[in-house]
Amino acid sequence: MKPFWRSVFSEADGTGSWSRVSSAMTLVASLVWVSYVVLHTKAIPSLDGVALFIGTGNVSYVANKVSTAIAANKGTSSSTTITSSSETKS
Repeated sequence: MKPFWRSVFSEADGTGSWSRVSSAMTLVASLVWVSYVVLHTKAIPSLDGVALFIGTGNVSYVANKVSTAIAANKGTSSSTTITSSSETKS
């Protein structure tokens, strides 16, 4: 079971991923927050705040993925040539 959780919180190359850990911490904090509110008010709260909290908490994960993608494409040509297959003949 330990290798599974290690792979969940690490990148494809095996290095630890702070963005995945922070996303998991945000999710756990949200679950605790909603559970606390439900237990004390005996009503399900509006989950707008939770969605915003999770969304902003996962910004680090998105930023990490974008920076990894940019680093992977660094040095490669990103220009694209568009050709037309319907050329007019005279």
